[in-house]
Amino acid sequence: MIDKEGLLDETYNTLKPVQELKNGILVYNKPHFKSNFIDITTDRDKLADKLSKGWSFYPGKYRYILRAPEVVLCDLSENYINPTLNLAEIFTLHKLFTSEKVHYSFKKDISSRFKNLEIVYLEGPHSNLEIRIAGSDNRINQIPKFIYYKIKKTNHWKKELKKIKAIIKEREIKIKNKEIKRCCFKTKDFYSRLKKEYSIFGKINFPRFAIFGFFKTLPKSDIYIFIPKAGLKYALGFIEEIGIKKKIMLWECHLSLDMTKEMELFRKDLRNKKISIIDRSYSSNTLDYLERKVKKRGGKPIKIALFPKSKRAIKHSNYILFLDKIIPSKNIIFRKNWEEELFIKVINNETKFL
Repeated sequence: MIDKEGLLDETYNTLKPVQELKNGILVYNKPHFKSNFIDITTDRDKLADKLSKGWSFYPGKYRYILRAPEVVLCDLSENYINPTLNLAEIFTLHKLFTSEKVHYSFKKDISSRFKNLEIVYLEGPHSNLEIRIAGSDNRINQIPKFIYYKIKKTNHWKKELKKIKAIIKEREIKIKNKEIKRCCFKTKDFYSRLKKEYSIFGKINFPRFAIFGFFKTLPKSDIYIFIPKAGLKYALGFIEEIGIKKKIMLWECHLSLDMTKEMELFRKDLRNKKISIIDRSYSSNTLDYLERKVKKRGGKPIKIALFPKSKRAIKHSNYILFLDKIIPSKNIIFRKNWEEELFIKVINNETKFL
């Protein structure tokens, strides 16, 4: 295994080795306060093999860093990412996983069904709302449903689900997905322009869907900054819901790479403007970083964390999107089991009483 100093140097002081694995290395991702399953290589055949198995890659300082495919077993902040859309079942999954690490009880079943698949539980000191695993190949994508159906057959599940159904209401989550080809003219026009602008920087995976349903409840701003690549579907959703293109700016920054690698598209004058910085958030480091940049350029930033995964992400933002509700971060009280309490109150439409 590469030593600590070597890995920190290769990854610009962002990844710290934790454990050598059969198919790579478990590392601690310092900018995002979580674990990752990675490998490092300069071997073309190894790179091609792992890419065929669902790994992604990006250049390190001297070599290529490969990242194993990851999936979510349960997420309280974002319902569509779960193996079930039933809200009571999502809450039941979270309670069982956090109380007993139930997925480990199915280790034998997983091993017999998925031969030679190495699975790593990705933990982090700030991952309060999401339970994520990584695997040595893309069969990992089948694991959340596999475990979900196994757990549903247990008596423990049935007892816990009955208790939870008594305290939360089942309701429709208002977040919407729409295929780009079915979006309005303004959204499709922005999408076409975006592809043309990005083409000079090489290949990028463009989203097939726009995500919206919450933008009308955001605080009003002069400019809305989204962070590609994960943020493109929300920028497109903003246009689909609000119908305005000229207020959008894209600001690419990678805190896990060389800090000089930044890019701005649709750059705007930020002086004396109210600026909403919008991003999915694990640690809020990206939001914090862009907040400083916006202030240096004379703007007045508001940090909005979409589907935050941690207490830190919430504390470091001004507003959060939790499931389908925009909530001022200052309204959230962090007492014991705060994440469960937040889920219940959002589902039951009691967010005024956080």
